[in-house]
Amino acid sequence: MSVTSVNSRHARLDVQLDGIRISRSPSDAARRDTEPVELVAWDDVTGASVERTAKGRAVVRIGVRGVQAPADHRDDRYAVKAGSDQTDDADVVAALVNDEVATRNRWRDLAGRDPSSADDVPAGI
Repeated sequence: MSVTSVNSRHARLDVQLDGIRISRSPSDAARRDTEPVELVAWDDVTGASVERTAKGRAVVRIGVRGVQAPADHRDDRYAVKAGSDQTDDADVVAALVNDEVATRNRWRDLAGRDPSSADDVPAGI
């Protein structure tokens, strides 16, 4: 089964059909000035990256359209530090998010093209 989430003591990031859900403890949500449960729709997601802390823990950061990410992941409402045993899972989740964003961007690009365009005709026809 594919990995679709990362957890920490105070937060969880889930990749879902309608977007990315970030759930936090009430205290962590208050510190980051966000709601305890936040859903970021796929149309607003620009990608994901994995950073490493000084101790080597993985932090998954989600890029959101129109939002400037803070320099420190501890202030980023769209970042979740993975558990110490989830370093590889964090890389898998970030790759999954980036693949989904790329696929949706291709769909948008194709939807905007003129169907009678010669560029859409496969070679050999």
